[in-house]
Amino acid sequence: MKDIKSALEEKRRFLAERATRIRTAGIPALQQLILVGHTDTGGGREARALLTALYAPQAHSYSLDGLRAFDSELTEAALAVMALDSLAEMSIDRWVPNAAVIREWSVENMNQHAPVQLTP
Repeated sequence: MKDIKSALEEKRRFLAERATRIRTAGIPALQQLILVGHTDTGGGREARALLTALYAPQAHSYSLDGLRAFDSELTEAALAVMALDSLAEMSIDRWVPNAAVIREWSVENMNQHAPVQLTP
């Protein structure tokens, strides 16, 4: 019985330390992608696409081919943000104060891809 308890405690500690490492890397990476998302570049469009897909996956899809638009530093940031989102502790738009812009990008993206209404 003691072995099971110690194994469970060790697993709990491991998961807590892992979550701390993910947050430590993911929060600055999210801030970096948000900054890039404000640019009118291929990387900026991909940053917005990735972040809106993490924010509202039912409304926005994301192809991992999009990561090819990033340099190696931004690819690492994107992976860190995906890991942060995988913690499922809160929505990606709530991790940092300036992340609310992700909701705005999501709405803009939906408006750009809304079906055209034809009038008879």
